[in-house]
Amino acid sequence: MAANEEIGALYREAHAAMLEALADLDEAACRRLPAGGNWTIANALAHAVEGEEFWLSQVERLLKEAGARVGRLDEAAQQARERGIQEGARAPYGDMRARFERITIAGQRRLGELSEEALQRSGSRLTDGTLTTACVADLFRQIADHIQEHAEQILELRESP
Repeated sequence: MAANEEIGALYREAHAAMLEALADLDEAACRRLPAGGNWTIANALAHAVEGEEFWLSQVERLLKEAGARVGRLDEAAQQARERGIQEGARAPYGDMRARFERITIAGQRRLGELSEEALQRSGSRLTDGTLTTACVADLFRQIADHIQEHAEQILELRESP
């Protein structure tokens, strides 16, 4: 299987899992804070959406700039992340779900446009203060893993008392 087919399958599966986790939710369910928890479904969805939007922007950066450094490279980027998550968590559920659906379509479309060569375009990625090598394919895998993780979290939150 070619890399873009493998990554495309992971990406589609993760997004399908998120849409399944979000099925039949209403505003009240999204705002409910489970006993002993500190995240609502709205928080988890906002975090997933912000992360995907950010990392898709980093894919574009890596494609445009040979050897680019990607990630949240400074304090301003970290603060922008926090603001994005907080604003998303306060937004109406229907708006955030629609935003997730739009970014899903955009990400799938972009992935489908990329050649095997483009998927291997690499640079460096800052993770927990450490620079590592990363390629476009790695970033798409990371997005899929992150979406899958939050889909599972939302399912757990739905079942929490």
